[in-house]
Amino acid sequence: MITRHFCFVAILFTTLFLLAASCTRIGATIGTVSSNINPDLEYEVIDGRSIAITRYTGSDTNLSIPASIKGRPVTVIGDDAFHGCRSLTSISIPSSITTIGERAFYHCDSLTNINVDTGNSAYSSIDGVMFDKSGQTLVCFPAGKSGTYAIPSSVATIKHSAFWNCRNLIGITVPSSVFIMGDYAFFDCCSLINISISSSFTLEDSVFQGCSSLMYINVDPENSTYTSVDGVLFSKNGQTLIFYPAGRDGTYTIPSSVITIENLAFSECNNLTSVIIPPSVFIIKDRAFFDCINLTDVSLSRSTKRTNGAFNEKVQIQYRD
Repeated sequence: MITRHFCFVAILFTTLFLLAASCTRIGATIGTVSSNINPDLEYEVIDGRSIAITRYTGSDTNLSIPASIKGRPVTVIGDDAFHGCRSLTSISIPSSITTIGERAFYHCDSLTNINVDTGNSAYSSIDGVMFDKSGQTLVCFPAGKSGTYAIPSSVATIKHSAFWNCRNLIGITVPSSVFIMGDYAFFDCCSLINISISSSFTLEDSVFQGCSSLMYINVDPENSTYTSVDGVLFSKNGQTLIFYPAGRDGTYTIPSSVITIENLAFSECNNLTSVIIPPSVFIIKDRAFFDCINLTDVSLSRSTKRTNGAFNEKVQIQYRD
């Protein structure tokens, strides 16, 4: 009986020892930083060698990301790591960071400066705006910046969502060096009134989605792909209406050169009340007038084709033939 009791106690202590060891290993992989570094930073160890910042839960206005934690270099800022940190105004990124995940600084509404260490091999910053190291890709424009901004002439690519939710930005000048504007590049820049675009670039999907105050898109006459007429964006030959600025109101008469109205061309034009579509228009694509909440009257030809969802249900179609 005594022998059985001794065996049971031995097994119990062995089990507890193994559990403690297991917890120690887990603690080395996921946790919060040591007491000499901001305790509101959460992190995980990658492959036992480096650190990824996964979340910040504090309310500091100025924050410096450490170059190392517990002797391991901090190399990654993870997806959504600072998402929604609305009190943050300035963040400093060390030379050790090589990867910044998706949506890392989304909805940091007060952020005006992203400062990257000059020794960083992957990223750089100019006047608080973050670029790749070469300066050819604009990665992130801080959402708290206001006024107008001229993109540097070194930039060839505006990364997708680079100006996401920059609600205090009213004007953008895009230089001729820019070839690509990524998806949702200016999404929800609701104070943006005008954007000037130079001679060569390619638009990805929904670049100006949510720009509810936009009045003018001005395209350089030398641009070989696009043109603008009275601030509205068209294909170079004028046959495709690509985007109508959402800040305009009243009635709009589409030019007779237009054959196609693109997907989402008039989306969220909340102050548009009526549209006159000429017989030249052959097709109105999907959701072309999506969420135009005050659009009630549309005049068009019966020969014009339109996909399902081109108009909201309350729109009254008036046929001219």
